[in-house]
Amino acid sequence: WVSESVRPFKIVEDCGFQSLTKTGRPECYIPSVSTVSHNIKLVFVQTRKQIARMLQNYEGNLNFAMDAWTSLNH
Repeated sequence: WVSESVRPFKIVEDCGFQSLTKTGRPECYIPSVSTVSHNIKLVFVQTRKQIARMLQNYEGNLNFAMDAWTSLNH
């Protein structure tokens, strides 16, 4: 949730977050900031390797395009 919602790792130390997480499940384990950070980095490395293997093993052609269009409104 922290990574998917682009939340800071320190959210796990927030009293409101902890209260909400433990509501109805007071035994719920909330990992530390360092654990969340470490686990997210591990998942990233594993996912990166998996994608690299998939691309290397792909026997078809790959096409990449760049969207460089800009708008004055953005």
